[in-house]
Amino acid sequence: MAARRKGERPSAARGTATRRFTDRVRSMRRQGMPVREIAFRTGRGKSFINNIITGKQRPREKTAAAGLQHLDTFKAALQQPRLMPIAGGRSQRIEELTKTDRGKTEVYAYYVERAKATGDWDLVRRNLNRRALEIRVVGKGGKAKTVVLEADPERLKRMNAAGNLDDAARRKYVRQAA
Repeated sequence: MAARRKGERPSAARGTATRRFTDRVRSMRRQGMPVREIAFRTGRGKSFINNIITGKQRPREKTAAAGLQHLDTFKAALQQPRLMPIAGGRSQRIEELTKTDRGKTEVYAYYVERAKATGDWDLVRRNLNRRALEIRVVGKGGKAKTVVLEADPERLKRMNAAGNLDDAARRKYVRQAA
């Protein structure tokens, strides 16, 4: 390996996994995803991810491969876009942008399940305020956008009768072996 001169940045031509990992992390950040969320999805630390984004550090091949695998596993198992009722009585496939938004979606799904079981569709509106219904999602072109989940009891009732609330159930998370 050739020595680099003082003040020279590490070479970008290390390995393919390193380049792919670095490109994906930087792409996620350009799309508006917070560093904390990128770190969560890749299984790496916030400081490490920030150093990759700013170009101060390059991951080793093995670390990059592990990060890519973690990212792919996360995408496949936990982040499959699901059909959710959006304000206006329509449904849309969404992929939440942050951990907070995933939590809001899970709480919403809990109240939708309870409303289905009890027939009390006003339950969603009574228990969730406007802020709890607003979530940031990955939109077209990978850019972040905000959507509002449906809370109108009559629209929810109609959507349930049409079978549009079946995908709005809470997710079953599978724990990974360490």
